[in-house]
Amino acid sequence: MPVSESEKSFRNPQSVEYDGPFSVEVEPGAKRVEPASATRTDNVVQVANGRVRQVMGGIQLYGLPDKQDPFYFGYESIVCIRKSDGTLLWLNNRYR
Repeated sequence: MPVSESEKSFRNPQSVEYDGPFSVEVEPGAKRVEPASATRTDNVVQVANGRVRQVMGGIQLYGLPDKQDPFYFGYESIVCIRKSDGTLLWLNNRYR
Protein backbone atom coordinates (compact mmCIF):
# COMPACT_ATOMS: atom_id res chain seq x y z
CA MET A 1 0.00 0.00 0.00
CA PRO A 2 1.72 3.25 -1.06
CA VAL A 3 2.08 6.08 1.43
CA SER A 4 -0.82 8.49 0.95
CA GLU A 5 -0.53 12.27 1.01
CA SER A 6 -2.29 12.43 4.39
CA GLU A 7 0.08 9.81 5.84
CA LYS A 8 3.11 11.92 4.94
CA SER A 9 2.34 14.06 7.99
CA PHE A 10 2.61 10.99 10.27
CA ARG A 11 5.27 11.40 12.94
CA ASN A 12 7.13 8.38 14.22
CA PRO A 13 6.79 7.78 17.96
CA GLN A 14 9.87 8.04 20.19
CA SER A 15 9.99 4.26 20.29
CA VAL A 16 7.99 1.64 18.42
CA GLU A 17 6.89 -1.49 20.24
CA TYR A 18 4.06 -3.60 18.82
CA ASP A 19 2.92 -7.23 19.08
CA GLY A 20 0.54 -8.66 16.50
CA PRO A 21 0.11 -8.93 12.75
CA PHE A 22 2.04 -6.40 10.67
CA SER A 23 3.47 -5.70 7.25
CA VAL A 24 6.71 -4.14 6.09
CA GLU A 25 6.79 -2.33 2.76
CA VAL A 26 10.30 -2.37 1.33
CA GLU A 27 12.09 -0.81 -1.62
CA PRO A 28 12.16 -2.84 -4.84
CA GLY A 29 15.22 -5.07 -4.79
CA ALA A 30 15.54 -5.02 -0.99
CA LYS A 31 17.68 -7.84 0.34
CA ARG A 32 15.40 -10.74 1.18
CA VAL A 33 15.98 -11.48 4.84
CA GLU A 34 12.69 -12.63 6.31
CA PRO A 35 11.37 -15.63 8.22
CA ALA A 36 9.88 -18.61 6.42
CA SER A 37 6.63 -17.88 8.26
CA ALA A 38 6.24 -14.53 6.47
CA THR A 39 4.60 -14.08 3.11
CA ARG A 40 5.96 -11.68 0.51
CA THR A 41 3.96 -10.15 -2.31
CA ASP A 42 5.93 -7.78 -4.51
CA ASN A 43 7.49 -5.37 -2.02
CA VAL A 44 5.37 -6.15 1.06
CA VAL A 45 6.30 -8.70 3.72
CA GLN A 46 3.36 -9.78 5.89
CA VAL A 47 3.71 -11.38 9.30
CA ALA A 48 0.60 -13.00 10.83
CA ASN A 49 1.97 -13.05 14.38
CA GLY A 50 5.01 -11.01 15.24
CA ARG A 51 6.73 -8.19 17.04
CA VAL A 52 8.10 -4.82 15.97
CA ARG A 53 10.55 -3.25 18.37
CA GLN A 54 12.69 -0.18 17.85
CA VAL A 55 16.01 -0.26 19.63
CA MET A 56 19.06 1.93 19.49
CA GLY A 57 20.34 1.74 15.95
CA GLY A 58 17.46 -0.04 14.29
CA ILE A 59 14.09 -1.74 14.22
CA GLN A 60 13.93 -5.41 15.20
CA LEU A 61 11.27 -7.50 13.47
CA TYR A 62 10.18 -10.93 14.68
CA GLY A 63 7.89 -13.58 13.22
CA LEU A 64 6.37 -16.93 14.05
CA PRO A 65 6.35 -19.41 15.60
CA ASP A 66 7.00 -17.81 18.98
CA LYS A 67 8.07 -14.30 17.94
CA GLN A 68 11.68 -15.38 18.28
CA ASP A 69 12.31 -15.66 14.54
CA PRO A 70 14.14 -12.35 13.87
CA PHE A 71 14.48 -10.75 10.48
CA TYR A 72 15.54 -7.38 9.24
CA PHE A 73 15.86 -4.86 6.47
CA GLY A 74 18.17 -1.85 6.65
CA TYR A 75 16.50 1.51 7.32
CA GLU A 76 17.33 2.47 3.74
CA SER A 77 15.22 -0.45 2.45
CA ILE A 78 12.10 0.10 4.58
CA VAL A 79 9.36 2.37 3.25
CA CYS A 80 6.98 1.83 6.19
CA ILE A 81 5.70 -0.64 8.76
CA ARG A 82 1.95 -1.04 9.27
CA LYS A 83 -0.45 -2.88 11.55
CA SER A 84 -2.64 -5.38 9.72
CA ASP A 85 -5.44 -2.79 9.51
CA GLY A 86 -3.15 -0.43 7.55
CA THR A 87 -2.36 1.94 10.43
CA LEU A 88 1.21 3.23 10.24
CA LEU A 89 3.64 2.15 12.96
CA TRP A 90 6.76 3.65 11.39
CA LEU A 91 7.45 5.71 8.25
CA ASN A 92 10.84 6.27 6.64
CA ASN A 93 11.57 10.03 6.58
CA ARG A 94 12.43 9.84 2.88
CA TYR A 95 8.73 9.34 2.10
CA ARG A 96 7.44 12.50 3.77
